Order: sequence, then C-alpha cells, then structure tokens
Amino acid sequence: MAAERVLIIGGMGSGKTTLAAEIGRLAELPVHDLDQIVRAGGGTGPLRRPEERDAMVTDIVESPRWVAEGVHLGWTEPLLGAAEVVIWLDHVAWGRASSRMVRRFYSQAFAEARRQRGWRRFFRFRDYGRRLAELGRAIPESRRYHRESAEAGRSATAEFLAPYQDKVIHCRTSADVREAVAKVATGG
Repeated sequence: MAAERVLIIGGMGSGKTTLAAEIGRLAELPVHDLDQIVRAGGGTGPLRRPEERDAMVTDIVESPRWVAEGVHLGWTEPLLGAAEVVIWLDHVAWGRASSRMVRRFYSQAFAEARRQRGWRRFFRFRDYGRRLAELGRAIPESRRYHRESAEAGRSATAEFLAPYQDKVIHCRTSADVREAVAKVATGG
C-alpha cells in the first residue's frame, strides 16, 4: 500500500520539488511546497507570521493525504511527526545542485519572458535583475548547506531527523531515490 503522508526534505537543488510532483502524481496526493508556507508567494516573498505559518502546517497535518517538500527545519516538526515516510534527498553534490538551480533559473526566466507581450518581454530588467540576485544568494546558501559545519546544513538535518529514523529513507544515490519512489508511491 502506498504511503499517504510523505515529507521530502533536502538541500536546495536536490530535486525535492520534482520528486514531490512525481510521488503526488503516482499516488494521487496533493503536494505542498513549504516555501509557499514560510513566505507569502514562496521564494523571497515576505515571511509569514509564525501563527499564520503554523496554522497552514496544522491544516496539512490534519488532512489525511499529502506530500510536503522543503529544506526547512524546526517549525516543520509537526509534519515529521505526522508523516508516514520522510525522504531525505542527500544524493546531490553542491556543484550539481548549483547547476540545477542555474538551469531552473533560466527555465523560469524564459517562461516569464514568453508570458509577456511585445516589447515588455525585453524591458523587464528590474524583474530579471531581481531574479538574478535571488540566484546569486541561493548558490552560496546551497554551498553552506553542503558544508558539515553549517547550522542548517546536512549535519543539522541528520540531527533533526534522528528521532524519526524508523520512517526516514535516506537517499544517498539516484538508485535510492528510484527505490523510494517505488516504495512510497506504489507500495512496492
């Protein structure tokens, strides 16, 4: 039987969003992006008040079926407690994670440009500059995550997940990720 409450955690560029979408599609589960919960609009939007964020987490926890994904620790503990399975994506090195983030940046920039009409697509320098600045902040943040000494990095993630080891699938290779999908989405 497929899992019905899944939390996916990992560093930036590790494939959390892609994996959540795949598991959501295969198991017909609603998918929740934790960036959208911590920040209004996700990304670099304004931080939500803790009460608002916690209420949104409670709504997810109280629903019977879900996939949630994000890099966040601490305030996500209710999700860890409620999840049947926690998938920790720890198989992507910093260089590869960075190249994934750059690829995602260009893909989103081109999609945004295509949505614009006429000359607007060429003269949105402020928007493009803002997005480029976001990328410039994300890459060093990803590097910090992959350093063992990082406060919110891999070692902190391992420590945070330790009490839940009975339900954690620690994916250290791409093969581990494929096995996790089979186990979680199809019960295989």
